[in-house]
Amino acid sequence: GTGSLLWTTTKDVRRLRASEVALSAALERAEAANRAKTRFLSNVSHELRTPLTGILGYADLLRRSALDPEQEQYLETLDRSARGLLAMVNDLLDWSRIESGRLHLNEERFDIHEVVENVTTLLAPLAYQKDLELVRIVDHDVPRGLSGDAQRLRQILTNLLSNAIKF
Repeated sequence: GTGSLLWTTTKDVRRLRASEVALSAALERAEAANRAKTRFLSNVSHELRTPLTGILGYADLLRRSALDPEQEQYLETLDRSARGLLAMVNDLLDWSRIESGRLHLNEERFDIHEVVENVTTLLAPLAYQKDLELVRIVDHDVPRGLSGDAQRLRQILTNLLSNAIKF
């Protein structure tokens, strides 16, 4: 009677404790793996930014030299590709900062028209290649001067518009 009930209960408690220990160890391994992944993404992103910045710098120098129209087109494709890759690297850096709780938003005054113009100018060639017209319209009710993180807003708008153009 009661002896078998007590034995089953003790056996169940032992199983629960063993499961709890196993789950705790698995959680610790997962957290360690996540920390390693975040460090890896951050390190790789930083390492990729240096050569990309060099590519963009040399593209800018080439732009100042005498190029024929075909070379200018090649240079624009090179520049656009490098900027796209740099945007992805920056997104990886932001992701690793978000995961580690180190992402800080800047609070600064900026002109929304300027931000929208920069993003649409950057993406206009991509839209043109897809036979799309990229039109920038900022509603007249939106104040020109805003306060916030202009760089993050640029990233968000670039990602949204880039995906809209691609897909």
